[in-house]
Amino acid sequence: MKSTLTLCFAWVLLANSTCIAATVLNGSFEDPVDNFNNWLTTGIATVKTSPFGDVNPVNSPDGANQALIRTDRDGAGADVTVGNLANFLSIPEAQLSALATDTITRGSGLKQAVTGVNVGDVVTVQFSWNYLTSEIAGNTNNDFGFFSVSSANGQTASYIEDANVPGYIADTNAAGMTSFSSPENLFSRQTGYRTASYTFTPGGDFTFGFGIVNVTDTTFSSGLLIDSVSLTAVPEPTALAGLGMVGLALTLRRRRKEG
Repeated sequence: MKSTLTLCFAWVLLANSTCIAATVLNGSFEDPVDNFNNWLTTGIATVKTSPFGDVNPVNSPDGANQALIRTDRDGAGADVTVGNLANFLSIPEAQLSALATDTITRGSGLKQAVTGVNVGDVVTVQFSWNYLTSEIAGNTNNDFGFFSVSSANGQTASYIEDANVPGYIADTNAAGMTSFSSPENLFSRQTGYRTASYTFTPGGDFTFGFGIVNVTDTTFSSGLLIDSVSLTAVPEPTALAGLGMVGLALTLRRRRKEG
């Protein structure tokens, strides 16, 4: 028992809080008091606590909730400017604007910060998403959703769903879209839920986020359903090597006692 406790304590010291701090909190938006607990939002963000239109949440065994970020329709202005969205996600505005086929008009976002990650640790964020839009297929108003990462050391990146369209999760002309209907009549088409992951080496503190933007106009809404967000962190090789040495020392100590 003592050896086990010693090993666990050594793991905590070597991983330097990676296995404690590097985690997504409330990743399925099921907090009973505040569905957005541990998340920050900008623009239009809601949590759907039951099936949204004809879309069921991904994590039904875990709960019925799923987050929705969307752009406003009719230019009402409840979403935010591209500059405000980029600032919220801690990514360069120029980087975000470069993803668009034309001028980004408005958008909304969702983010969570993760702290205490060792330099060199490999972090993978997994999530499920469903892109929704009321734009007509083939329209040049190519609204899109995206995933972003920013870290204290200045590293920024975007999840790549299609190597030919860097930075996108999906856009108005995504392949395989099907019809969508809901009482609100916000959207007419959807990709359906798909899963994705992004692996990177941060160091220190970082923020990951999701965004949805209108491009060219503000007449039609586009949205992003998000569910089942999780994170795994693998300590850097030097930490794992140190842990191996601790394990070897404990094994030799136990054998000496047995002998």
